[in-house]
Amino acid sequence: MISFSKSRLEAFSDGVIAIIITIMVLDIPLPSTFGLAEITGLLRSILIFLVSFLIVGAQWSNHNMLFQTIDRVSNTFLWRNLLFLFFLSLMPIFTKWIILHPDNVAPALGYDIVYLLVYICLISMWGSAPKLQTNAATAERLARIKNARRPGWIGGVLLAIGIVAIVIFSYAYPRLPLIFFIILPAAFSLVNLIFERDWHEPEESTPAVANEEATA
Repeated sequence: MISFSKSRLEAFSDGVIAIIITIMVLDIPLPSTFGLAEITGLLRSILIFLVSFLIVGAQWSNHNMLFQTIDRVSNTFLWRNLLFLFFLSLMPIFTKWIILHPDNVAPALGYDIVYLLVYICLISMWGSAPKLQTNAATAERLARIKNARRPGWIGGVLLAIGIVAIVIFSYAYPRLPLIFFIILPAAFSLVNLIFERDWHEPEESTPAVANEEATA
């Protein structure tokens, strides 16, 4: 069976995510004049970048916690990780598209669809965590959390429903897409980041283990 290096995959992923953030900030258009409208447009572009930065940063934090949870990397996990990075690398494209066309629903819709795919990939990788843990007790704990967290997939469905609802309302309120299409993924990322910490919190030591440690 082919063996994959966990450390190399983690370093590769960190490098890709760092490049993604760099590309996003370089895509912020600078105004050629210094009127109020141009400065306002620049501030709006920076705000859009900030939201995308927080989203990508939250994905990196989740990814980091995931790699602290597993001990090895399987072939399936490797390809899920590459798929996660592929969709995440599309974020700069749609971020720039929103900056250039803030009043159009198409860029905002594409932005949320890409985020939804990133979320699905990350959830599927977290689902593989129990099988990639060599410590039996830790693997059992992760399996229990996985079973308790099965409704996490419902979050993806709710996000998809929210996207469809915003598309429908956008025809009546053209300004709605830019506000909610950006806020929705950002809020979802932060909430998901909080919940994923449950996977990495260590269990309390049992009395037997504590006694062994004390006598050691």
